[in-house]
Amino acid sequence: MSKSHNNTEEGEDSKPLVKPDDITSKASLKLLFSHASKWELTLLAIGSSMVLIFRLFVIFLFYQMGEVVEAVYDNPDDDDELYEQMRDAAIWMLIGGVVSLLIGWIAVILILIAAKGISLKWRSVYFHSIINKPAKWYDRNNPSELSSSIDMDIDAIEQGVGLKFFLQLPMAISYLGLFIGAAIINLQLTLVALIPIPLQFLGFVVYEKVTIDSTFNKQEKYKSAGGIAEESFEGVKTIASCNAQKPRTELYHSELETLKEETTKTGIYQGFLYALTAAIFFIMGGTIFYFGSIFIRDDRYNWTLDEQMERKDVVVVSLCFMMTAFYQGTFVTVINVLSNAKVAAARVDEVVQSNKRYGGYLKPESIKGDIDFENVHFRYPTKKDVPILKGVSFKVREKESLAIVGETGSGKSTIIQLIEGFYYCEKGTVLIDGVDIKKYDISALREFVGLVSQEPILFNTTIKENIRIGRMDATDEEIENAAREAEAAFIEDLENKFDTYVGIKGSLLSGGQKQRVAIARALLKNPSILLLDEATSALDVKTEKKIQVTLDKVSQNRTTIIVAQRLSSVKNANKIIVISEGVIAEEGNHESLIKLNGRYARYCEIQTKTEEVLEEEIPEEKAKSEKDQDVMSYQTSISQRVKADKSKYMKGIQVQLLKQWDWMLVAAIGVIIAGLCYPCMGYFYGDDVIVTAEDEGDEYQDNTWENMWGTIVLAVIVFVTIVISFSALGRTAALFTDDIRMRGMNAILYYDQKFFDKPINNPALLSYTFSKDCDKISSIGGAVLIFQLLTISSLILAIVWVICIDWEYGLISVGLFSAMVVVNMGGDVFRQNDKMTPAQTTHIAFDCLTNIKTVSSLNKQDYFHVRYVNSCRDANKEIVASYIPDAFRFAFKISVIFLVWGFAFWIGGARVKENHLSRDNLVHIFFITLLSTYSAVVLSYLPQDTDAAIKSAIKMSDIIEYEPEVNGDSRDGITDPISGKVTYEKVSFKYEGRLNPVLKNVSFEVLAGKTLGITGSTGSGKSTIAQLLLRFYNPTSGNIRIDDISIQDYNIRHLREYVCWVGQEPILFRGTMMYNLRLANQLATEEEARESLIKAQAGDILEKYGLDSDVGLRGSKLSGGQKQRVAIARALIRKPKILVLDEATSALDTVVESKLQEVLKQEKFTVISIAHRLRTIKDCDEIIVIEKGILVEKGTHEELSKNTSGYYYQLCQLSTA
Repeated sequence: MSKSHNNTEEGEDSKPLVKPDDITSKASLKLLFSHASKWELTLLAIGSSMVLIFRLFVIFLFYQMGEVVEAVYDNPDDDDELYEQMRDAAIWMLIGGVVSLLIGWIAVILILIAAKGISLKWRSVYFHSIINKPAKWYDRNNPSELSSSIDMDIDAIEQGVGLKFFLQLPMAISYLGLFIGAAIINLQLTLVALIPIPLQFLGFVVYEKVTIDSTFNKQEKYKSAGGIAEESFEGVKTIASCNAQKPRTELYHSELETLKEETTKTGIYQGFLYALTAAIFFIMGGTIFYFGSIFIRDDRYNWTLDEQMERKDVVVVSLCFMMTAFYQGTFVTVINVLSNAKVAAARVDEVVQSNKRYGGYLKPESIKGDIDFENVHFRYPTKKDVPILKGVSFKVREKESLAIVGETGSGKSTIIQLIEGFYYCEKGTVLIDGVDIKKYDISALREFVGLVSQEPILFNTTIKENIRIGRMDATDEEIENAAREAEAAFIEDLENKFDTYVGIKGSLLSGGQKQRVAIARALLKNPSILLLDEATSALDVKTEKKIQVTLDKVSQNRTTIIVAQRLSSVKNANKIIVISEGVIAEEGNHESLIKLNGRYARYCEIQTKTEEVLEEEIPEEKAKSEKDQDVMSYQTSISQRVKADKSKYMKGIQVQLLKQWDWMLVAAIGVIIAGLCYPCMGYFYGDDVIVTAEDEGDEYQDNTWENMWGTIVLAVIVFVTIVISFSALGRTAALFTDDIRMRGMNAILYYDQKFFDKPINNPALLSYTFSKDCDKISSIGGAVLIFQLLTISSLILAIVWVICIDWEYGLISVGLFSAMVVVNMGGDVFRQNDKMTPAQTTHIAFDCLTNIKTVSSLNKQDYFHVRYVNSCRDANKEIVASYIPDAFRFAFKISVIFLVWGFAFWIGGARVKENHLSRDNLVHIFFITLLSTYSAVVLSYLPQDTDAAIKSAIKMSDIIEYEPEVNGDSRDGITDPISGKVTYEKVSFKYEGRLNPVLKNVSFEVLAGKTLGITGSTGSGKSTIAQLLLRFYNPTSGNIRIDDISIQDYNIRHLREYVCWVGQEPILFRGTMMYNLRLANQLATEEEARESLIKAQAGDILEKYGLDSDVGLRGSKLSGGQKQRVAIARALIRKPKILVLDEATSALDTVVESKLQEVLKQEKFTVISIAHRLRTIKDCDEIIVIEKGILVEKGTHEELSKNTSGYYYQLCQLSTA
């Protein structure tokens, strides 16, 4: 028995996912590390300490550099001694570089292991919490958003507890350490330098606050927009058939508008803090030398060392503060990463902590199966104003069967959900074995309850694993026996048999095949209570009758509740109740209810019991394998494409960025001006070092005074230009991201179905691509681009300048520092975002969350939780292994500065010794070159993710540049009015990747205004006929004509304006009923909407809910029959010439369906009706029977009924048996 799940109860759990005030107030470091073990904290402590040592090695570098500067002017005539001192310093720098390389390498690996462990626990807790929420929680929280929400939030947490934080934090600590070092050398000068620091830290505090708020707002919009995208991808056929691409795209864009503003604000905030940091650096550089000149002139004592202040103290302190500038920018990164992580942790914790126990503590060892409903009243939590059940009472004793029939939306399926414990009644009592269901541990109870629903849900794994989910300890033999009992013989005809992957939601199987696998799963569970909610509605009659015999047999040994429209499925039940408007209208067995001559009798009179039959099961074409490797191989191919031609894709991104040329131009001008200031600052710095060493008295003070004001002017220029540049590039990133998302959405919704049949294009992965991948692409146009441009403009001026001073050493110095720039601009070695969330993990989360009721019914939350965590753990092992060489590269990037400075000193000393270079020129060239590479060093601290951005760009490019065989946005083609004549001429069709054709030379004709019924076995190709008419696909061969014109000659949007399609599982989108109706006709008035609903026999829905009521995610607030009627109304509001109904009335009761057929006759549409139930099509002008993709019979109901050797006649015989 599975352990109890801590589901939550009504209250906090049923509120929206998060509340902004709660999130921002709970964000803290303590919470962020609350799931870290002692071992992981130890690894982080050791790793971060090693990183700190790694970073503080730069102080050693600085010390050696100070010694060299002092040596330059201590012995002005002894060039040999100078050379030896510079050589020795260079050797120590090289040694320091090697040591720091090894320390950094080990530290990164330790931090990564700890971070992966912590993030895995966060994932585990978050996923476990979400999948154990009750049904009412999911009524308010979009499952489509949750899978991407997990990835986004946990990825942010992982960055906060991992590399992106712990590699930056020691740099921030080093920043403070340099202040301490400066204070030890000379306290007075340090106090002078500290004057502007409070302003800087105030900027950090304000920046963190606004960043947390902005981050939260951005993440919320990501999820909201992502939910719309994923819902659109799942319902793309409905969108295409309604020509609703534009309104869905506009809705998506409206959610992105505020996101665009938040992204722009982030750029402004970042720009202000970076600019403030840079300006303070410039001001401090000149100020320290000026005040140092005053202290030297006045013979001040050094408070720290209690001795007279020396000139070298000024140089050393100034160098110390110059080095702090290289670390100041890291605070921005630390704050960004930490803010994102704390917000994400608070969001996750809000969800986890809202869990309250759902149900009681009673864990039965077994149950008999007695069920009692006593005066049960119920309303759905999201629709408190609409009563569903109004005092329902009945009793079912152990091993009895109860059938529930009634009108669509009368509350039949609600009774099933109350027995399952998805909801509790608000009044009255539901008893199982005489015990109130609220007293049971609900997960323990569900071990004894089996459910087969109207819309069968399969998971993205093999057929065998889908059946085994019914009972995890089942043997292969038991699984095969259950499949045989469920009449699932088609499995043996598949290439991989039980090891065949069924695809997302079982997409690679037909509806009937999915249903049979679901029934096999329920039978394997061997429950004490079996719930059949329209369990055979998707099956042809012959298969249904076979399965019904099996179900009747297994029902004899257990309590069975049957909800069905087909009265043939319920007549053998011990008791039948008829539900009408939430109350029991009639009760008895089949015979007594017939004698009563009431509602049930009328159902039987109207409903023709003739249904579809097959003489023999049609072998299903071999299913296309949708193994996980298909997605993984795509990821691998992207990596190979990046390696093969990285520059090509990078240029492609830059070309797209240039669409925002005006903002880019503003940013570029600002950055270039700022970049030119750094070599100038280097000149002033070098000049201050020289005058400090050589000048005396007033001349010394005057020169430092002039240089100080020069640095202040530079500070003002840098501050203004950096703010402008960041703001402009923030706007560029916002517009660019919005543009690429909209280009993608505008393209993808017009693609043919072939595109969405590919495993790499499932809704979860597409939604992830649109949310996270687009952000990765735009990151190239942010801080990284600014510092790249800063570096380039600085180096250009530096090269010209140092060549003018001394071209030989100038070129050598520039060459050495340029090498450091190249290494640091080579992209983020850790591509962490690209590795953190593997596709397999996303698949499992999406599969579970979007099918959560099935998961809960099967009581398999623990199964999916373990599967998810194991998938994450396996992925973590691979990631850690792949990071070992990356860690070495990272450590080398930071250590290379030791090598560059060492060689620069060594070579400079040699040049001075040989009298090829003056000491003043040596100092000027060194500092001009050093300061010109400042931005390159800052750049090395920034998370660049260049490779990840390029991979993301390839994904979006593959989407946007895909060339569909059928382009739903084509402007070509005929736009002549359509009358409605339909002709299929020798049409054959084969799905891509499958071996067998679905249709083989099918030919028929329907005159305008006439009706055609299509029936046939499960998987015979009936639905394919409809999809070809809508041009979701083009036929492999043959021709389809409307009004004697090939449909491929029509403009496709024009075609779909005249041809409307309603599927068996109708898709409604989150929004109001009016919004869903207007998808088919954007100009429809409320009066037209009401009229279409009334024609679709949905007047009762209109009366109950109104046009402005939210139908919920995928229409979840409506029953199956209600959704079908709203979908039919959506088709009718278009006033089409051709209406295609693909099992569109399968969930409707007999009375409603009969009335609807009368309405359709009056409308004089050309109607093509695909149905299993013969009563749905018997009045059609012509009926065709499809068998194994071949048209085997056609004629009217009367003609076909007389052909005693035909298939249709056999259907009639079975219906009267």
